[in-house]
Amino acid sequence: MLTDLKIQRLKVENGKTKRYADRDGLVLEVRASGKKVFIFRFQWDKKPQTITCGQYPSFTLAEARNLAVVHRDSINKGIDPRLKNVDGNQTELTFEVVAEQWFQKYKGTWKEFACNRHSKSLKRDIYPYIAEKPIDEVTKADLLQIIQFHEMLGHHDVAHRIFARLKAIFEYALGASLTSNYPFIGLHKALVPKPKAINQPAINSTEAHEMLDRIKKSSATRINKLYIELLAHLFTRPKELRLAKWNEFDFHLAEWTIPKERMKAGLQHWVPLSPQVLKLLKELRMLTGFTPYLFNSPTAKTHQPISETSSRKLLHLLGYKNRHTLHGFRSLCSSVLHEKGHFRSEAIEAQLSHKIQGVRGIYLRADFKVERRELMNWYSTWLTEEIQQTMVLSS
Repeated sequence: MLTDLKIQRLKVENGKTKRYADRDGLVLEVRASGKKVFIFRFQWDKKPQTITCGQYPSFTLAEARNLAVVHRDSINKGIDPRLKNVDGNQTELTFEVVAEQWFQKYKGTWKEFACNRHSKSLKRDIYPYIAEKPIDEVTKADLLQIIQFHEMLGHHDVAHRIFARLKAIFEYALGASLTSNYPFIGLHKALVPKPKAINQPAINSTEAHEMLDRIKKSSATRINKLYIELLAHLFTRPKELRLAKWNEFDFHLAEWTIPKERMKAGLQHWVPLSPQVLKLLKELRMLTGFTPYLFNSPTAKTHQPISETSSRKLLHLLGYKNRHTLHGFRSLCSSVLHEKGHFRSEAIEAQLSHKIQGVRGIYLRADFKVERRELMNWYSTWLTEEIQQTMVLSS
C-alpha cells in the first residue's frame, strides 16, 4: 500500500512510466515527465479499463482512495464509472477515457504492429496535450496544436496519421453517443498536403549481377551478406525475411511458410526454395542454426534479428544510395520475370504476395504453386549465372 512518505520518495526510473498499486484498484502512475497521477483500474465487459483520478499532491492520497471506493461501488451496482457518477447522472468524459474505449474496441481487428503504433502514438503524441480535457471541450485549435508540431518538423506523414487517428476516435465517440462535439469540419484544409508516395528506387536487370558481386566481395559480416543475397533470390518484403525463424522452413519439402502475422495482407504466404537458396540457407544454418532467427544479431546479448539499418548502410557504402533499396529487389525481380521469363503475370504477382485488383481478383482463387516453384528456380538460376559470368569477366 501507498503512504504519503512513499509517494514523495518515488522517482522516475530509467525515464520510463511505472505504476505502484494501493488498494481497491487504485494505483499511482509515476510518469516519465515526473508527474504522479492516481489511476483507477477495473474490468468492464471482461476488458481492462482505467480512469484518471487526479495528480498528486493537489489530489491527495485520501481523496484518491475515497474516489476509488465510489467507483468500485458504482461497478458493484452495474454502473460504468466512466460514464456515470453514483447518483446516476452523466459525468464529463475525458478524451483519454474515450480514446481508451476506442482502442480496446478495435485492437482485436489490428495487426500487432498497428496496435503498438496506435498505443505509442496516443501516449506520445496526443495524451500530453488533451488526455484530461473533457471530450466535449476539445477544440479545433487543440487538434491543430497536436498536428502542427509534427508539420513544423517536416513529419507530414506522421501528421496525417495522427489526424486520421483523432478523427477515428471522435467518430467512434459520436457513434457511441459519448459526445456531440466534432471539431473536424474543414480541419483537413489546414493541413499541409500529404507528399506523394515515391516508389522505392531499384536497379535494372543489367546492374543486378554487378551489385551482388560487390556485396559478396565487401567486408560486411557474413550474416548481413547472406541476408541481402537471400533477399535477392526470395524477393519478399525485407521485414518478412529479416524476422524469419528456422521453424518456418521445411528443407525436405524445400519451402518456407511465412506466418500471416508478418504479412502485409494478413494471409499466410508460401515460398518455394530453389537449390541455390537451400545452399545459402545451409551455410547460414552453420552460423545461426542454434538460435531462433535466421539472421540472429551476432552482437546482441539476447536472441534478436539483425537491424535493417546495417543492411541498408551496406548498400549505401557500395554506392547504391538513392539507386537501390532492400525493397527494390521486388521491383528488380518483377521486371526480370515479366521481361525475360515465360511465366504468367498472375503467378508472378502471387509469388510477390500482391492482390489482383478488381472483380477478377475477387474470383481468382488459383495459387499457381507448380508454376511458382518453376519461376523461383528459373530466377535463382538467372541470378546465379549472371553473377558467375561477372566474376569470370572481372578475374
